[in-house]
Amino acid sequence: MWRREGLYHLHRAIAVTQRSSLNCAYCFTWNGKTQRPKPVPPKSWTYKRYQLFVLSVILIFEPILVIKSYQLSKAPPATDGDYVVIAYFTYPVAIWVWMILPFACVLARPSSPVTFVAYYESVVNFEQWLSEFVPHQGSRHTQERCEKAKSVLSRFAKLLYFGFDYATPIGILGLAFSKFNPFYEFVLTLLNLRQACFLTIVSLRLVIGCIVLIAGMIMLSIFGICILITLYGIATLLLWSVFIASEVAENSLQFEALIRIHNSLRIMSLQQSDMARFLVQSRLHHFYLVLLSTSVLFCLIMQFLPGYGVSMTVTILGSSTMFISGMIEYFAICFIAKASSASKEFIRKLEDIHGSDKYKRKIIQSLLPNFINLEFVSSVETVKHGIRMDYFLNFLERVTNYTISFLIASE
Repeated sequence: MWRREGLYHLHRAIAVTQRSSLNCAYCFTWNGKTQRPKPVPPKSWTYKRYQLFVLSVILIFEPILVIKSYQLSKAPPATDGDYVVIAYFTYPVAIWVWMILPFACVLARPSSPVTFVAYYESVVNFEQWLSEFVPHQGSRHTQERCEKAKSVLSRFAKLLYFGFDYATPIGILGLAFSKFNPFYEFVLTLLNLRQACFLTIVSLRLVIGCIVLIAGMIMLSIFGICILITLYGIATLLLWSVFIASEVAENSLQFEALIRIHNSLRIMSLQQSDMARFLVQSRLHHFYLVLLSTSVLFCLIMQFLPGYGVSMTVTILGSSTMFISGMIEYFAICFIAKASSASKEFIRKLEDIHGSDKYKRKIIQSLLPNFINLEFVSSVETVKHGIRMDYFLNFLERVTNYTISFLIASE
């Protein structure tokens, strides 16, 4: 149901990754004949340059951000708007790089691109098998429900990748060539060039800005391509869960076929949970997004306090960052919760229709709702009832509470 969109977004993500690195450092290519992704050979110079880039982020970029964050935390706050801009360009950027770096490190292992492609291919082949296994497209009511869910998923994916492809690069561009660039500030202080001539300052700012722009675009493209496999798995689970939940009341599919589809979705869900564990950071999305959103919201509110100046740059970029973080967390919770609800609806309807049969009732009682586990810590309640929308409310509550605590502590 979502196979065409999934391959389309993957093709775009691979193209963005190649363009972001100026076709010099990437780990995936697109096979035009088979219309499938292909890992770059580990011994190729393209992949070795990608590994070198990841190593430079670990040894150079992230340590500089950590040092600047420490210096900023120890320095007395300024009375003008510069302090807010410097804080925004240091704390959230350090968290953002820290959040994406493990994705880049995983793909820097020679076997990881092959594993990633294998996982993605398994979802594509699984959805193709389901399309061939079901002899029809369902009743009119089923088609309407599936199309509605599909349109919501497609709009969300387009909006999310519009932010990745257009909105966020503008923010990276503004950071790269700004005088508040933490890397530029670090080099000026390290080389004692604050009193240097105008030409030297401009040249240094342009060189560092270009390096930061390319590095930021590569990191952003890595993040976009890594979350796509989770997005595709969630979309497949949701759409097919809605399909069987609607078809069970129509009696158009036999009991055994419905159980087989449900159990197949269960296997796919477990496989996607393993993929999230393989990427590591997918299981820590809640922690990092709470941390990132809290730091951004803190900077946004702090500029309106007495003694600080309001910065339009911080307001625009901070609002965009909050919006994208909220969208990612909403998707990671909302659509999985919808899939769990559809799966529970399927089990409930199945029990109402076939509960009188002793053998079928035992099979139904052994079923559990399908969900993709993206949480670091699971509970028996989650296994029994699936993911619920309460998780998103926890995200909002933690961001607001932590921000208020930091604001009180800063006073």
